[in-house]
Amino acid sequence: RSLPKLPSVAICFFVAATTKVDAFATPKSMPVSKAVGGSINDASSTPQDIFEEFTKFLINHQTEMISKIEQADGSENAFSRDGWGAFANDNDSTDEQQTKSGGITRVIQGGNVVEKGACSLTVIRNGVLTADRAATIQGRQQQQEGDLVVQEGDIYSAAALSVVLHTRNPFVPTFRSDVRIFLVKSASDDSAVAWFGGGSDLTPYYLIDEDISKFHKDLKQMCDSHFPEDNDYNLSHAQMKQLCDEYFYLPARSEHRGTGGIFFDDLSATKATLSFVEDVATGWMPSW
Repeated sequence: RSLPKLPSVAICFFVAATTKVDAFATPKSMPVSKAVGGSINDASSTPQDIFEEFTKFLINHQTEMISKIEQADGSENAFSRDGWGAFANDNDSTDEQQTKSGGITRVIQGGNVVEKGACSLTVIRNGVLTADRAATIQGRQQQQEGDLVVQEGDIYSAAALSVVLHTRNPFVPTFRSDVRIFLVKSASDDSAVAWFGGGSDLTPYYLIDEDISKFHKDLKQMCDSHFPEDNDYNLSHAQMKQLCDEYFYLPARSEHRGTGGIFFDDLSATKATLSFVEDVATGWMPSW
C-alpha cells in the first residue's frame, strides 16, 4: 500500500512506516555536546549551505541506491516511483526542487533477493514552527554564545532518506537505515542552526556470526575514521552502537530486536559531520 504524502507539518520522516525515531526525540544517553545547538565552530559553511549540499546528496544517492539494489536483486522487477510536490515528475526542474517541498517513494516487490523494500526521500521546505515544537527543541538545546535560540514562528526545513529491505532468503537479514537533517532559520534575522540524525541496523532471521561481525566491523572502521579518540564532537562508535542497542531493547522479552548497528541524533551540522553522515549512507550497500 502506498505511503501517505506528508504535509509540511508532518516532519517525522516516515516515522510510522520506515524509520526508527521521531525527529524531535533524543535518547536520554545522547552525549550533551551533541544536543541541538551544541555547535562546533565552523565558519567555512553556513547551516543553510550544509542543508542544500546534503539535500543534493540525498537526491543523487537515492538514485544510486536504487540501481545497486536492483543489480543485487537480479530480477526483472524494478522499483516503482511515486513522486509528489517538487518531485512529482521525473523532469521537475532543479529550481523547483530547491524551493518547494516534495518526495519520492520507491518500492520493489517480489524480487529474487528483496521480497519487499522501499527507498524513500522526503524534503520539506519553509515550514513554520509551532509553539509546541519550538519549545521541544528549546528543551534540548545546549547553547553556545551566538547560537540561535529557537522560537515559535521560526522557519524549518528538513530532508531525509530511508531504506528498508525485507529479504526473501531467511539467511539474508532485514536491513533498515536512514539519514536526515533538520534546519531552523530565525524569522527575525539571518541566524540558523542545523543538525543530523540517522543510523543503520540489521535484523537477521538466522544468526551467521561472520556476517554480523563484518557488518559491525565495517561500521566501526567508518566511525573511527571520522571520530578518533579525543575528537571535538566527543563522539565514538561505541556510543553510537550503545544508543542503537538501547533503542531496540525489548523490556517485555528482556532481549534486543536484531543485532544492532549505530544510531546518532542531534549531531551539529558542520562540514566534518556532513562528510561522516554521507559516509554512513554510502556504506549502506557495502555493509549489507
